[in-house]
Amino acid sequence: MDLLGIIAHFIDEDWKHQNTLLALSPTRGSHTGENMSEQLLHVINDYQLGNNIEFYAADNAYNNDTAIRLLGDLDVNLHKQRLRCAAHIINLVCKAILVGVDVDCLQDACNNANALAEDEDTVDKAITTFRATVRDDKAALAAWHRKGPVGKLHNLVLHVKSSPARRHLFENKQKEVDPELPVYKLVVNGGIRWNSTYDMIARALKLKDALELYQYAFRHDADNPIDKDELTPDDWLELRQPTTRSTRCSMAKPLSA
Repeated sequence: MDLLGIIAHFIDEDWKHQNTLLALSPTRGSHTGENMSEQLLHVINDYQLGNNIEFYAADNAYNNDTAIRLLGDLDVNLHKQRLRCAAHIINLVCKAILVGVDVDCLQDACNNANALAEDEDTVDKAITTFRATVRDDKAALAAWHRKGPVGKLHNLVLHVKSSPARRHLFENKQKEVDPELPVYKLVVNGGIRWNSTYDMIARALKLKDALELYQYAFRHDADNPIDKDELTPDDWLELRQPTTRSTRCSMAKPLSA
């Protein structure tokens, strides 16, 4: 079920900052601006907030702009009252770097605040377009391979996770490295999870020895060779460094093996 979280941020009579969850409403359909606006207006009316709302803060997606703009008779001024999420902006920049999207438009946005929403939407669409082009298996492998060590690791993780036999083989490789250690699953980046690339790299570094054994086993496999995406010592070095191009915007902390 898709849920819409609505939170009120305000200063109370004792001048203390308060954050209160007003609703966690089902959107009854996709997250279109129209659907979210209906739920948002219902909550505003229930709490009799009316025009007492000074600002609306939400992620930078265009459907949130639409939801706020369609709030009936509340006379919302999007230019003055629409607050955007800095964390989401940073997340978009990181995604754009990781998938190789041209983000020069973001620099222009920094010089023109009125263009910010449009440019962020452009980046969002570019990232979505990249993902759409890699849904075909062969196209996906080729596209991710061009993204450097992060893309090669992405392909390697998918190779492991693609069948029960390969997952079982990778578990055996972990036991070869150290029979006393617990067996872990690999993490693949993507989807709606923030920091998913960080999680993928951190888990891979933890299982580096087992992954290298797995790579060797499939290096010359007749059906699904891994040679093009085999991680080299230089690749591992770059994945370990949070200041390199492949990881610098996605790392919240330094990585260790």
